[in-house]
Amino acid sequence: MKEPIRSSLLTVMNEYLVARTEKFSNHPLGHFVRKEIPNLFKNLSFINDKKYIVKASVGKGNWTYVPWIAIMDRDVTKSTQEGFYIVYLFREDMKAVYLTLAQGVTKTSKAEIAKIKEEIRGFVQSSNRINKDDHIFLGNSDTAMDYAYSTAIYIEYSSDQLPSEELLQEDLKEMLNIYEKYKNYVKETSKKKKGKGNQWFLEKIIEALEFFGGSAHLKEINDYFDKNYGDELTIYKDWPAIVRQQIYLHSSDADKVFKGVPGDENDIFYSVKGKGKGFWGLRKYKQNENEMNVIKEEITDYLSYSELVNHIHQYIQSKGFLYSFEEVANLFLSFKTKPFVILSGISGTGKTKMVQWFAESVGATDENGQFTLIPVRPDWNDSSDLLGYVDIQGDFKEGPLTKVIKQAVKEPDKPFIVLLDEMNLARVEYYFSDLLSVMESRKWVDGEIVSSPLLTEEMAGYELIFPNNLYIIGTVNMDETTYPFSKKVLDRANTIEFNRVDLENLDFLKDLNKKDPLKITNHYLKPEYLHLKDVYEKHPNVVREVTKELVKINKILEAMYAHVGYRVRDEICFYLAYNEEAELLDFNQALDFSIRQKILPRLSGSDRRIDQVLKDLYRLFTNKEFDEALDDYEHDIEMAKYPESAKKVLEMIRRLEEDGFTSFWIS
Repeated sequence: MKEPIRSSLLTVMNEYLVARTEKFSNHPLGHFVRKEIPNLFKNLSFINDKKYIVKASVGKGNWTYVPWIAIMDRDVTKSTQEGFYIVYLFREDMKAVYLTLAQGVTKTSKAEIAKIKEEIRGFVQSSNRINKDDHIFLGNSDTAMDYAYSTAIYIEYSSDQLPSEELLQEDLKEMLNIYEKYKNYVKETSKKKKGKGNQWFLEKIIEALEFFGGSAHLKEINDYFDKNYGDELTIYKDWPAIVRQQIYLHSSDADKVFKGVPGDENDIFYSVKGKGKGFWGLRKYKQNENEMNVIKEEITDYLSYSELVNHIHQYIQSKGFLYSFEEVANLFLSFKTKPFVILSGISGTGKTKMVQWFAESVGATDENGQFTLIPVRPDWNDSSDLLGYVDIQGDFKEGPLTKVIKQAVKEPDKPFIVLLDEMNLARVEYYFSDLLSVMESRKWVDGEIVSSPLLTEEMAGYELIFPNNLYIIGTVNMDETTYPFSKKVLDRANTIEFNRVDLENLDFLKDLNKKDPLKITNHYLKPEYLHLKDVYEKHPNVVREVTKELVKINKILEAMYAHVGYRVRDEICFYLAYNEEAELLDFNQALDFSIRQKILPRLSGSDRRIDQVLKDLYRLFTNKEFDEALDDYEHDIEMAKYPESAKKVLEMIRRLEEDGFTSFWIS
């Protein structure tokens, strides 16, 4: 496109008001804004894709009053909810668009916004083009006024007098220049104010011990800190306490504090003269340091969530598998919500390969031990088949999952993915119940998520917990050789169904580009929420909206005592909160996935109650009464608020009519 900026702005201003009167889901203008505009901006010669993230939005679930196009420096922010960034803000009436340097309003207080505005304006000289006042007008909605308040500087463009592409690009370059200057100012200022991180203290403790020949008394270590870094430590009230804490956290001799496994890479220090003597030495840090350096060189840690999911999607496609971006995003969000996911569907739809390519795309492979496939055997009847058992001689024999868990504990920054293939060949409740219970035992301790032990010292000779970097996914088929799931299992997992088969579609195989895998850190997948209060503090609107919809669904489900409890409510809220932070799916689309995965798998029956429940759900999802006389329900599904859930309910109704019995699992 010859005029990427000008054409993008004009398309939005010319088409948006009409689009707002039409259905939001799958609208071509929404696709153009979210997908095509970012690509057009990324192709500008001065927009470095490794430095900047480009996002654009017309709303989540509904048309927003103020659509926007944002350009974010990765070092500053990866989300429009926080930090400062360049953003084109369209006025509600589409008569103007503003190129601004503004701030995220969701996670920033008004006092902080006002302070940052004044700092940014201090970097801008008086100009005929750049305004540094509060006279920007975006409209009268709350959204428009919040965006206007967050704006530090801006250039106004009228829709009927939009400048040339050349001038628009020059203005954007000037804004990027100001953005860069302010970023550097913030960085330098924060260096002066910010204290040292735990890693810095750890490195300096090692440095001190190496200076003293490998061992030293705690007083000597503190004297080394004071002599060499005293000026940098004046901001701390009690920095020696931090030094002592870091030693304890990295020594198995401090058994009441140390969280790792004795001998792993976190077990760096040892007590030279016994506990309580204050004399500490280095174990094998040189080896650990080399390993840490290798990891740092390999790991990718700069992508936004949406960019990571896009990478995973492209990687899977490059292997010749046809899955949509939304399906991949759903799998990603399900992993992050709970480290246990079920993939169901007819045999041959690529469930196992989907998981394998997902894992490989983020650096988890058989070769490095981060991906493990465990075939489930029909004779499994308790957790010993996975975790291990004590043999007749009293020795503990490790199970296949225990070996993976021990490795995951040693490398907490890497994700480990375990695939239980054909999971329901044996009764899941029998062999997996211990793991389900331990997952539910997770709690916050000193800012970290910890679980009850999976294995105790009495049984295995060591204690083993469920680590936060372990993700278990089970593939299942439903036929005469397999077992159904209980509600206990279904309540604790997202059940993703892959039954879609399109044999005629070969277009996606054309021009497949090779995609290299990345190595990511575990922070992309690890959970941030365990309890509803955790998510409510950051996303109260998400919790309120989800709860409102679930109350409607529960009123219907109560007729057959299938209504959902607090656990399902909480995990759907987590899923929607992660989605909002990652900006992957529309709100209704994300809730649609959650309803289909967390609620519908629980439904089955053969009497009038299930018939009425399904028809009531159909009405709720489509806003249409179920009409038995219709031959084609496609229009109802297309216009539904929750189309995927509506489609599944319709399938279950038809099965009930034909066979006298229905279930989520019968297709």
